[in-house]
Amino acid sequence: MRKTPVVPTRTQAWFCFIADQILGCAMVSGGSAALGVTNMNRTGIRHMPIPNFCKSLGFFCDHLAISVVFALLAFLLLAASSILDVLRLSGDC
Repeated sequence: MRKTPVVPTRTQAWFCFIADQILGCAMVSGGSAALGVTNMNRTGIRHMPIPNFCKSLGFFCDHLAISVVFALLAFLLLAASSILDVLRLSGDC
């Protein structure tokens, strides 16, 4: 293996950094939306007569909770990628 950088140019490093930031924000908003739906389905809505959906749709609620965990994991990996991009960009100064 040669000792060549994974991101060869500064422009490509900036592009990766910006893409990581955009995807990170999308993951946070998607995860928070799924978390809100999961919480509403588990507890019901107190001020409206909507039943607890997870009693009848437990399989759906479990999968929704797993998707929240994967959204958090993906966000953490994107954050690590952003840190690596910053280290790459700061090394070129």
